[in-house]
Amino acid sequence: MKIGFLGWFGLIIGILGMGFGLVAVINPMAIGNLMFQPGADQVITYVSVGLPVFIVAVAVGPLAASAINDHLKKKRLKQVGVKASAEIVSVEDTGVTVNMNPYVKIIVKMPNGNDASFKMLVSRVEIPRQGDVIELLYDPSDPTVVMAT
Repeated sequence: MKIGFLGWFGLIIGILGMGFGLVAVINPMAIGNLMFQPGADQVITYVSVGLPVFIVAVAVGPLAASAINDHLKKKRLKQVGVKASAEIVSVEDTGVTVNMNPYVKIIVKMPNGNDASFKMLVSRVEIPRQGDVIELLYDPSDPTVVMAT
C-alpha cells in the first residue's frame, strides 16, 4: 500500500512528538536546555507537561496508525476492488456501539469458497444475519481483504 504525503507527515510528526515526550519524561533538563536554562523549580513543570504528552502519544499512536491503515485499505479497494456477492456465514458483536448502532464483525463465504471477514457499523434495526447475501468489494491479489459496498 502506498502512503501519501499527509500520511507520512502525520507519522513523522507523531514519532517526533512521542520522542519529545519521552525525552521530557526521562531527562527534562535536556528539553529545558533546548529552550532556555531551567532552574530546579522548572523540572516539575517539564515533567508535568512531558508525562501527559508521552502518555497521549503512546495511547493515540496505535489508534492513529490503525485508522490510517483502514483508510488506505478502503481507498485501495475502491480503486482496484472487484465487486462480488457473498453469503454471510456469521455476524459477531464487537462490543462497540456508535449512536446506538453496533459495530460488528462479519464473516462471509466468498465466491471462490474461501472465508473473509471485515468489520462495519450496521443499523440496529437492520442487523445482517447468517444466510443473507451482501454486496462487497474484494482485492483480487488478496481475496481475504474485503469491504461492504
